[in-house]
Amino acid sequence: MTDFQQTGLAGYHCPRFRELPSIPLYKDQVVEELNRYLAPLHCGEITATMVNNYVKVKAIPPPEKKRYGRAQLAGLYLICMLKQVYSLGEITALLRVAEEPEDFPARYDTFCAELEEVFRGVFTGEAQPHEGQSLTVTRAAAYTLAYKLYTLGLLRQAARQRARALEQAGAAAPKKEESKTGG
Repeated sequence: MTDFQQTGLAGYHCPRFRELPSIPLYKDQVVEELNRYLAPLHCGEITATMVNNYVKVKAIPPPEKKRYGRAQLAGLYLICMLKQVYSLGEITALLRVAEEPEDFPARYDTFCAELEEVFRGVFTGEAQPHEGQSLTVTRAAAYTLAYKLYTLGLLRQAARQRARALEQAGAAAPKKEESKTGG
């Protein structure tokens, strides 16, 4: 058994949206819950100060009556994982790709399923490199960089499409005639 298999990441389960607490949580409860989910990943703990900062920079919406809902908890979970590879600005852009709130749960669950599949392949050795290649630290770093650049390109493309859609919507909107008042 390899060190990777011993860590349990091959069988890591991301909590799906419906599995997150259904009642709003206070910040200390959010921190405790997130750290429980993140512990197997060994990517550091989240603190109340970090939660405050993510709200301050609008990476997640502010709490309502000091309580955080499922969508905010899911957003924080994604931030904690993705910050291993992306800057907070890049993560915020990734989270905003699903601008419609009703899309977020499905997109979150899709990310979780994709991550579990990738973990299973990488940490069991099923995701084999090309023939004659080994997955070295250098190769793994190269894949990380390649996928990061690919993701950033997709984000730029989405931003351009959004800008074009806004321009077209603005051009299609009827312009108000300025009223002339006599004096």
